[in-house]
Amino acid sequence: MFTHPIPIKHSTVIALIIFSALLTVALPAHRAFGQQQLTLSDHDDHADINGHMSITYDTTSCASVIHLCASGSVTGKYLNGIISGQLDSLTQNSHETVFTGVATIHTKKGDLSGILNIVQPKPGDVIHGTLTFTSGTKAFQKTRGLIRIYEPTAATGSVQSYLYSGYLNHAPDQNDD
Repeated sequence: MFTHPIPIKHSTVIALIIFSALLTVALPAHRAFGQQQLTLSDHDDHADINGHMSITYDTTSCASVIHLCASGSVTGKYLNGIISGQLDSLTQNSHETVFTGVATIHTKKGDLSGILNIVQPKPGDVIHGTLTFTSGTKAFQKTRGLIRIYEPTAATGSVQSYLYSGYLNHAPDQNDD
């Protein structure tokens, strides 16, 4: 029989085995999602995301009906790449201007595309809105989600800064259990 050079009590070994088993059960599953590894629970494929966007608007070479397109960089938790989009309609009332359109975030791992809704309160220049992801490619093929976009301060130059936060959900295959 092998004797360990450091005396270990039988109860210590049992406690270590139980602790290891608890860690194995308690640690969440990992799934690949976009640029980084997401930590997801066993019951859903959900990840909270947040980050920053730097956007430049283009009103001259834009195919949009209202001649308002944008592109720029996206950085943050799980989404890092380029965003491009266009606003296709606007409605105004005495309190706000509401823009709708489409946008796509392009990353190395795939694209996320969706419907953009932007609100600009009156008076004021600070906008907020949502981008609801309705389709994706590559690693994002079955990903859906939503980000809330908000401008922390009114723009002062040609590049506007926005913060975003939201979530991504990865829909399992219909054959997945």
